[in-house]
Amino acid sequence: MDRHDAGSGSALRYVPMPYSRAMKYLVALAALCALGSAHGATLDECSTLFHQIHIAYDAKDWKNGEKLAERSVKVCSSAASAFPYFVSMSYSFLGNIQEQQSKWNAALKTADACIQLYYANAGCHNIRWVALGGLSRVKEGANEFIITRSVAQSTLSTEPTPSDNALYKAYLAKAKEEATSILAETSPEAMRAQGLLPPAKAP
Repeated sequence: MDRHDAGSGSALRYVPMPYSRAMKYLVALAALCALGSAHGATLDECSTLFHQIHIAYDAKDWKNGEKLAERSVKVCSSAASAFPYFVSMSYSFLGNIQEQQSKWNAALKTADACIQLYYANAGCHNIRWVALGGLSRVKEGANEFIITRSVAQSTLSTEPTPSDNALYKAYLAKAKEEATSILAETSPEAMRAQGLLPPAKAP
């Protein structure tokens, strides 16, 4: 996490975790689930796009990464009713890439769409409060910051049920990984290190 200059001021920029084992497993599982699903073609294309988006992100190729993420939103949306949690990741990818380019209004719009689709995606709440900060909407950003941490904490306490499918269980594992990162990056210690909170007072 670092500061990112944007017009009139600076805002905290959340940098997503690298292409982790949990994310790789989720993408691979989506491709497998596609074989027996009515949304098979969509899931398969989504998993391919997610993999490419990560490659573009690692290369800091924001222009092509944004195009891939925009395409993933369009492609994956047809499976939103059956797999809202999985489809919400396409918005998360797009919002993150927009923030890397200081496209705060676009990122806010993307985050709002994601939250409407799947409220429990902590990553999209995180995008939202950062975008609000970039737009100097401080009061709204502070409120969304509190919501982000609450949603992340709820994610960590969520456990799959026996009736949950394998794809949701894999998504939850990835979501918990991201929630842990969000809570660490938004802790008082991390915020002070970024100069976003005043130094702690000596005892």
